Amino acid sequence: YGTTILVGERSVELCGGKIEFREIDLVQVVGRANPVAIFEPLAEAGALGDDQRRLRDGFAAALALYRAANFRDAAAAFEALAGEDTVSEKFARRSHAFAENPPPDDWGGVYILESK
Repeated sequence: YGTTILVGERSVELCGGKIEFREIDLVQVVGRANPVAIFEPLAEAGALGDDQRRLRDGFAAALALYRAANFRDAAAAFEALAGEDTVSEKFARRSHAFAENPPPDDWGGVYILESK
């Protein structure tokens, strides 16, 4: 994803609100039956800068479009952030690909990782 650190939901919970996170993706990893949400830590609680907040909130809005299978609008929203964010670049490419070849109807927003 081009981030320094990714954590799962349990790590987010254990931080007890002391760290600001952004949700990155919902993935199904090899050997696991259920998908897991992954997050990027951004800053200590209350220390998130304006640019970080704008990126986090813009990414969340684009991710909602993506999960609603509105891939063309999601691609445009991710592209607006892509110059400053490698995760958004990755999602813009993925959204364009899904716009051309949509995932199955039962997709549910989960990205399946083929290898660890």
